[in-house]
Amino acid sequence: MRLLRTIFKQMNGVDPLPEESKRTLLEMASIQTGCLPGFVEADEALLTNPEEELVSLITDASRAGSIKANLQAMLSCSEQAKEMLSADTRIIINELRDHIHELDRAYTNGLPSAPEESLDSLVTSLLALSGLNHESMLRGLDWTFQEIGRRTERALQTATLLRSALTKPLPDVPQQQILESVLLSVEALISFRRRYRNRARVAYGLDLLMIDGTNPRSLLYQVEQLRRYIKELPRNKTTTAGLSPENKIIIKSLNDIQLADLEELAAIDEATQSRPALEQLMTELLEQLEQFTVLISDKYFDHTAGPQPLMKAIGENNL
Repeated sequence: MRLLRTIFKQMNGVDPLPEESKRTLLEMASIQTGCLPGFVEADEALLTNPEEELVSLITDASRAGSIKANLQAMLSCSEQAKEMLSADTRIIINELRDHIHELDRAYTNGLPSAPEESLDSLVTSLLALSGLNHESMLRGLDWTFQEIGRRTERALQTATLLRSALTKPLPDVPQQQILESVLLSVEALISFRRRYRNRARVAYGLDLLMIDGTNPRSLLYQVEQLRRYIKELPRNKTTTAGLSPENKIIIKSLNDIQLADLEELAAIDEATQSRPALEQLMTELLEQLEQFTVLISDKYFDHTAGPQPLMKAIGENNL
């Protein structure tokens, strides 16, 4: 949602958006949501009139990866675990349901006049839900698994964003617009400007978003948190001597990020007119993180038993 808000702000700005910037931003939206092909390799007609596709990315509940599909999936999960949720949490969940209905009304006739503002209430409610969860949830194994999921997903999102936004070089003005859009969508633009002033170089952006351990949205921060949390997981009885496979993957990812040469990653290959080192690193990190999720899932979750009613399970345990 933050990325879409940023795209709307850029497209509706006072100054006209260069075509290179517009194409890259729209492609980022399709790639980040996973709603493909979308704007990826779009023809001129779609790029000239992107409104219908943007509305679909937000309101099409049948499209996996859209804003509405993700929100409804989350609401469905909350319904299945409603006995475990506090009263304040249920209030926020109900607010989210109301905001989704408001979103449907706002987009009935296509994009509203200020589409970025239509997403504000959803973002605010999700922030409230995240903050309430962070301040109230007991730090047990359930918290550990939730944090592993949160950090893995954020790392995947950031790596995907960097790969889709920065691997293709652009002229100076569009490149600066894309870099600022990336930073804005991950809540890092103010920190970037305070640190680097007006020096909007790709290498500086990678410094903040990749290897800055003080930035809670950087890749390094996510992977360091993952290494911390997997140490708290119970060891499987069949575990062999030495580091576990999931631990090895995280250590490798951590080393890949820490040892990266940012100037080399930002360098443009004259033959391909791309940033091959950056694309390769982001692709490898994405593959490693996906493999990590599979290992955690296979090791700690039972996929053989079918779903069971929560209340029945609780009742049997009390007998």
